[in-house]
Amino acid sequence: MPPRRWFNPHLPQTLQIAQILLYINAVFAFLYGVVGARSGASSVVRFLFVVAIGAYVYGGWGIANERKLGWQVGIAAALSPFVLRFLDAVLAFDFLSTSWKIRYTIGLEGGGLLSTIFDVALVALLVHPMSRNHQRIWFS
Repeated sequence: MPPRRWFNPHLPQTLQIAQILLYINAVFAFLYGVVGARSGASSVVRFLFVVAIGAYVYGGWGIANERKLGWQVGIAAALSPFVLRFLDAVLAFDFLSTSWKIRYTIGLEGGGLLSTIFDVALVALLVHPMSRNHQRIWFS
């Protein structure tokens, strides 16, 4: 039985960096979402936020242990900030006055531009041809 690990240094560099970013995103999502300022979000978004934290951790662990499901969950976790922002914006829409709450007039809520850059980078690392080819050939 192969040993279970949290980081695999034998993967291509795109997957190594993706592992690290998945774990870092899990920590910051926990700090921001559970401990911090997510109290204004709807209960559906808060529940999906907690699910996304688990997906970040499982995605990183699954990639480290060369699991296809881990890679797929990692992609879903990497896309979750975009889905959650969209869902939170839709749920914040007031259909009677046809206007969004004040937080959506400023721009992206949360970490702003820097957070979005790291989210896009994580998705790009996971769907990079080197990552896709490696997981297609070597992951079980």
